[in-house]
Amino acid sequence: MLAPPKPPNDELELLIKEARDRQLRRRLLGAAGVAIIAALGLGIYALTHGRTTGPSETLSGRNAPVAVCRSSQLSGTTFLQAATMSGVGPITITNVSGIVCRLPHGVPSVRTTWRGRDLHMQERVLTGWQGRPAHVLRPGAKAAVPLMWTNWCGRPEGMARLVFYARFPNGLNVVAPEQRLTGHPDCVSRADPSILSVGRPIRS
Repeated sequence: MLAPPKPPNDELELLIKEARDRQLRRRLLGAAGVAIIAALGLGIYALTHGRTTGPSETLSGRNAPVAVCRSSQLSGTTFLQAATMSGVGPITITNVSGIVCRLPHGVPSVRTTWRGRDLHMQERVLTGWQGRPAHVLRPGAKAAVPLMWTNWCGRPEGMARLVFYARFPNGLNVVAPEQRLTGHPDCVSRADPSILSVGRPIRS
């Protein structure tokens, strides 16, 4: 009895190759599925976790915005003394709150009263005053607004009490009540106005 014919070697090799190709395709599809799932996971993490942490880092960082000071956060005092025919001294502004705040940019306008009445003075910007600019005030920090008062030919005289109001460009108002003068500016010319020169806030 004759044995059945054996398949040729070429046909057997084709069957083995086809099986290996199928196995390789299954592995590639599985790896692609894992990569897609990983990519989706990273995307979800970036959309959720990333968005929740971003703002907190900005607010707590050094570039976080600082709010403008409120009048209730500040106190003011004045020391003005006679020197070289003028009254010289600062309005000292102190941050009495527990929060960092900033002073508005620019030179404040200073109003002065005596016994509830405004003293009539022309305001000018004081230039050439030495000192590092003060803008951001931490709790307890101070800023000095330089003043120079010249040519006063009227009252008050002697040991008068004055009240100084420093108003910044945005409307922030700081009161330095009842400054007791140790003298007053000399009267240089009654034909000319009295002048109060005000400088930008500097560190105190």
